[in-house]
Amino acid sequence: MIPIFNKKRIQYSIILMMLMLSFKTYSQCTGNTSLYPSGTVTPVCNGTTQTITTAGYASEYSLISVTSGTTYTFTSNTGDYLTIANASGGAPVYAFGTTPVVWTATFTGTIRMYNNSSGPGTCGTSTSPLRTRTVKCGTPPAAPSNDNCSGATAFPAIPTNGTCSSLSNQSTANATASGVTPSGACTSNSGSPDDDVWFSFVATTTSVILSATYVSGSTDVYWQVFSGSCASTMTALLCTDTDAGGTITGLTIGQTYYIKMYTYSSSVTSVQTICLSAPYDPCSSITNIAACGSTVNVSIPSGTGGYASSACYTAPGKEMIYTFTPATTGLYYIQQFSSFTYIDYEYKAASGGCSSSGWTCIDDISGAGTSISGITLTAGVQYYIALDPENTAGGNVSFSIVCPPPDPCSSITNIAACGSTVSATIPAGNGNYASSACYTAPGREMIYSFTPSTTGLYYIQQFSYINCRSSVLYCTGS
Repeated sequence: MIPIFNKKRIQYSIILMMLMLSFKTYSQCTGNTSLYPSGTVTPVCNGTTQTITTAGYASEYSLISVTSGTTYTFTSNTGDYLTIANASGGAPVYAFGTTPVVWTATFTGTIRMYNNSSGPGTCGTSTSPLRTRTVKCGTPPAAPSNDNCSGATAFPAIPTNGTCSSLSNQSTANATASGVTPSGACTSNSGSPDDDVWFSFVATTTSVILSATYVSGSTDVYWQVFSGSCASTMTALLCTDTDAGGTITGLTIGQTYYIKMYTYSSSVTSVQTICLSAPYDPCSSITNIAACGSTVNVSIPSGTGGYASSACYTAPGKEMIYTFTPATTGLYYIQQFSSFTYIDYEYKAASGGCSSSGWTCIDDISGAGTSISGITLTAGVQYYIALDPENTAGGNVSFSIVCPPPDPCSSITNIAACGSTVSATIPAGNGNYASSACYTAPGREMIYSFTPSTTGLYYIQQFSYINCRSSVLYCTGS
């Protein structure tokens, strides 16, 4: 016979065990049988939130690889009930509760993350809305050194010839919000400035072109450029959502300015290569051509020039300007030996100053060729000769200024009498007169004198010609 007090103790023990079993049973939900996504997810454990799925149901489980001693945070975006359990399902249960659930792994292996819409008692299921399940572990990497204005990465000195001062592969990864409020060109931070990085430059011209080349990550970046010192509020000179950048104007040469770059959307990163350049000014670097007849070889950089068009045609490429002072007065031509596109040649007197206006077209030439029309230049006067490409590709050009031929009036032959045959060999090349009284006649002129003995009607009879155009014959044949 069992004593009464022992029966009561046994009864109390049984009740306590039942309550404990009941608590354990209804504090977890391990009945889901659908695995999603398929396979095991291995967290990167770099302190960032890693997405398991964005299309989950509250009736599934996910398999996750864990490492002993590492703390994990599991979440569902809809406030669901999560249960962290054995990889095979059921006991043992390691952690549970309403999202987020934090658990430090006690072993290295695989666990099940059960997702239910409600907790023990109902362990509810739902297929709508779709769930985003995430896991996070590890220590976040350090923010970049240019995470704030005070640590801005400095650009190398900006050349004044239109070439780039570059910073390659600049990333917003692991950057944080600096909290700087703009004033001036904009008064708020558009988008989500949660990953801004900073750069600085010293102005070498009064305007600078900011251009960016996409490398990886998000293509949607936002730019702000500030004057003054680093502070919680700074004066913005440029605010743009144009991914490729923009033009910064109103700069003071020698002053330091700051650039802020961030991704327009949150929770993304971007890598960009950034270029700062002065607007192209062809007048900033002028080369002298010492003498006509000498060959000039030039490599024209790619990109947009300073003048949208030439005196000849639309020519968006980068212009190259030369000076030339002729030794003799006469008709000069441009002979081009090679080029990468049509090159517009134009000229003007240097006394008018180097600028985009006042040019006169000589000709546009592609490949090998000579300008159709010559230009009359005066001895001792300095001229500008400009080359303006008709595209922005850039490339090599080789050309020469053709010296004027001898003055045809300096060597005049007399024809003694009509009826006598005159034979002449006309040299190749351009003449001094671009056209005759008859037609356009660019060839070398030959001049004769003739004094008739009687008054009457005279004709020219030509017997033969070789490799001559009719226009030359009309004007110079005799």
